[in-house]
Amino acid sequence: MRHDQMVAYLRRVADLSDRISIETIGHSHEGRPIEFLVITSPSNHQRLLALRSAHVALSTSPIVPQSAPKCR
Repeated sequence: MRHDQMVAYLRRVADLSDRISIETIGHSHEGRPIEFLVITSPSNHQRLLALRSAHVALSTSPIVPQSAPKCR
């Protein structure tokens, strides 16, 4: 499958689903779009900014919350 076909497919699927959003975040050195695809529940799409902020806060914090899974 060619890149343009894949991008067209992903955009079509995103158009048909309330669980998928797609955003062009840049272009390759060949001028091809670089797509960012989010697949989540419709309610989480409304909270993406808050979810991203919470993720960044956890990933940059030196303190590990008690609820965090233990690494083995």
